[in-house]
Amino acid sequence: MHVFGLQFQVATALEPGTNSLSRYGKTSASELMFNYMSHKWFGDLNLFRYQGLWFKHSGENYKNKPFPARRDVILTNRSASATHLFNPKRFSMRAPYGFTEHQLNSGGSFLIQMNINEISFSGESELIDNEFAARYPDLEKIKSISFTGIGIAPGYSYNYVYKDFFLNGTFTAGPSHYWIQHKALNNPATYDIQFNFVTDLWVAAGYNGERFFGGLTWRSNGFQLKKDETRILGNQNSFSLTAGFRLHEEGVFKKRFYDLLPHRLKTN
Repeated sequence: MHVFGLQFQVATALEPGTNSLSRYGKTSASELMFNYMSHKWFGDLNLFRYQGLWFKHSGENYKNKPFPARRDVILTNRSASATHLFNPKRFSMRAPYGFTEHQLNSGGSFLIQMNINEISFSGESELIDNEFAARYPDLEKIKSISFTGIGIAPGYSYNYVYKDFFLNGTFTAGPSHYWIQHKALNNPATYDIQFNFVTDLWVAAGYNGERFFGGLTWRSNGFQLKKDETRILGNQNSFSLTAGFRLHEEGVFKKRFYDLLPHRLKTN
């Protein structure tokens, strides 16, 4: 629902089937997402927490048998970003991702993104079990590890428009400064810092007509880090399908959120 210039969305998770549970186990998940888009800026805030993960060892065949699982392992991801568009007069980010505008002609814009994120893994025992600890001596006996990064990433976004149909591609990449904290069993936490890269890729395609709209959206965020000789790669993907129609705005619904604020707040 989009009303007063704000967009609201409620989602629920689908319960995995019996075959999926027997093969991968069950993950408890909680997610909170907030995003904002204006003509020149867009940003988002994400809070994710997952408990209970499955994993696989390279070279081992898991066909027709369950993957190893760690019910005690918790993964959290907290991130926020703000992105500035340099060509808002000929390009709209709200057209392919919010359906609140309609871009008539194909066009793109350079952009720059500022982001902060924190990713952490923790377990009741070592994250790497004894069987594989020798392969990853840098992570031996570590029960929790977290990465907090601040970065800036330039990029480009382009909308290809054909009548009411559109295709968008957005990509940013840049350096990020990370503060790393890791804690081994029965030892105090140790700290490290490093520079590395973060990437953000968006793809959207669909139809944005006068009354009806709909489309597919895919987003991928990636990062890479090093802990001595061990390389840690992360990637989070999200996919969404949207369909809807527009009602004529009447009366108070023609107003925007700013118009509803008390006059004192608007002038101060």
